[in-house]
Amino acid sequence: MSTEKETWPTVLVVDDAPANLSLLAGLLNKAHRVKLAPTGAKALDLARRSLPDLILLDVMMPEMDGYEVCRQLKQDPLTRHIPVLFLTAMSQPEDEARGFEVGAADFIQKPISPAIVQARVRTHLQIKAYQDQLNQHNQQLRAELEQRMGQVDQLREATLHVMVSFAEFRDEETG
Repeated sequence: MSTEKETWPTVLVVDDAPANLSLLAGLLNKAHRVKLAPTGAKALDLARRSLPDLILLDVMMPEMDGYEVCRQLKQDPLTRHIPVLFLTAMSQPEDEARGFEVGAADFIQKPISPAIVQARVRTHLQIKAYQDQLNQHNQQLRAELEQRMGQVDQLREATLHVMVSFAEFRDEETG
């Protein structure tokens, strides 16, 4: 039996500070399934194993920074479509521009405002849900188009066969 929580969107939160992970998990777990990753490598592994609906990603982390994590996510066809929201204390316009260059959907500055984080998460999840619906509809339309193209091919073959039969029937020497 499935529970209501199984239908909730999944948000992957990536931050090297345990306090930030706890804060965001507490903020989001009332309406989302929240997964936590303390490193970029762990985030990439989790994202590829179980696709989240959205990723909240810190920029400044040891070993692999958030820009590199986002770049790798956007290069992978499996994770390319997942919206990434950067959460960072970096406040320079060039930092934000770099985030968008590597594929981020949004940029939220720390210290965070819970209402702003919740609103932006909700907005980006709605956008992703609409995109997913469009992609599913496009797949259905492609399948229907392929089926109808097959029917047209069959009809064309049958028409050609009938035309050849008529030509042979009307002229005994042509046959």
